[in-house]
Order: sequence, then structure tokens, then C-alpha cells
Amino acid sequence: MGAGSTFTAHGSGIYFNATTTGKHITGDFTGGNRLSSTTFNGSGGGWTVWGSVSVKDLTIGAGEVNWLNPLTIIGDYTNNSTSTIG
Repeated sequence: MGAGSTFTAHGSGIYFNATTTGKHITGDFTGGNRLSSTTFNGSGGGWTVWGSVSVKDLTIGAGEVNWLNPLTIIGDYTNNSTSTIG
């Protein structure tokens, strides 16, 4: 998705895959906008997450994820890489 795009979560799984850094995710993903099962994966991938996030299940397979605001994990959490919560 490019700048200015809109993503609406409807409870299905979400998969972020990248092999480069500089990926940004912005928005308020809480309450009715909570993310379902979410996976970040990709050797060399790097994501910065702006905004509050509530997620059912979270997996970080490869790459680096930086959370700059509150993160709530309701279910399972698997981290095989690097995650920083701001």
C-alpha cells in the first residue's frame, strides 16, 4: 500500500513481508479496528508502527519491528527476531 492508502481490518490474518527497511504503518488499530492474527516476516525487513495497536496473535518471524505507541497482545506472541516497544 502506498502513502495515503486506507486499510480496514475485518478480522482476517494479516501478513507483512519485506526485505528492506523503511516501511511505516500508521493508524489506530484498537477496539473495532483491532488486528487479527498478524505476522511480520522478511530477512532485512524493517517496519515502524505509529499509533496504538491491539492484536489477537502476533508473530515476528524475521526482520525488525519498532512499536512507537502502546501495543496490546490479546493472544499468542512469537518473536524470532527483533521487536522494540517505544
